Amino acid sequence: MAASAQIDAFEKITDPGKWPSVKRSDVVAGLRARLLDKNSIAQKGSPNCGPASFFRALLIDDADTYVRAATELYDTGTTTIGQLKITPGAELLKSPVKYNMAAVDFITLLSLRDSDNLVLSSSGWFGSNAAGITVPSTLLGWFKSAGYTVTASNTFLTQVAKPGFPIPSARTKKMMAIAQEASDKLMADYWVMLFIDADLIGAKAEYSDSPFPNHWIMLESGIVWDIPDEAAAAVNGQMWTWGQKVRDFAPDPTEPVQASNFALFFYGYVAVKRPSDKAS
Repeated sequence: MAASAQIDAFEKITDPGKWPSVKRSDVVAGLRARLLDKNSIAQKGSPNCGPASFFRALLIDDADTYVRAATELYDTGTTTIGQLKITPGAELLKSPVKYNMAAVDFITLLSLRDSDNLVLSSSGWFGSNAAGITVPSTLLGWFKSAGYTVTASNTFLTQVAKPGFPIPSARTKKMMAIAQEASDKLMADYWVMLFIDADLIGAKAEYSDSPFPNHWIMLESGIVWDIPDEAAAAVNGQMWTWGQKVRDFAPDPTEPVQASNFALFFYGYVAVKRPSDKAS
């Protein structure tokens, strides 16, 4: 059934579903909004940038499956996308919507994360600042199970693990080469998710140290820099994050990110080949 018809049928159901604290009407409104604006999926205040990237890719590539998954989660408490089974736990099913999220994002993004225990907890590797961050292998696993079988990955979980560390010039050269890999994958019709420290795309006037990554963004254009192998090169590219419109890495286009700072805050990428009938 087409996505819009599924939403119409879902709206007419009077059963309260499996989420007693989440209004069906709110889920309906969110689904319709996401069909109109596929960039509107947003984790808001929750640490679910990995699930947000997964569901945005699914929504763009297969809106019918995205809507089916969301409505099945609400009505039955479980859904399957390809071989990926998503079944939230009892505590999440009882929860009201949190983090200022839209209802449909709350049930889809948190259900995906709740179904998989391979995320960093507040008592995990990096402490509370990275609580809930999806590790690269988990993000790739979701895509693979959902049917995106051709994948690539080149990521690092700490600053000290990066090639070239601790020499800044060597790190810049090697990490920009990995950025080129990511850019090439995008040009070959892959979804590309960059693993970063969120300060890379924030509004800070100065960059500080970055011990580990804490955010996923989706690459939306090739990454270019004006002077190859130079630390002061201006790095430009477009990305999607936080339910926003596609925008440049730097919030102020007159102050582009320098290659040395990009290399400091960039921790690699994962990429999945889009279905041939969906690729641009």
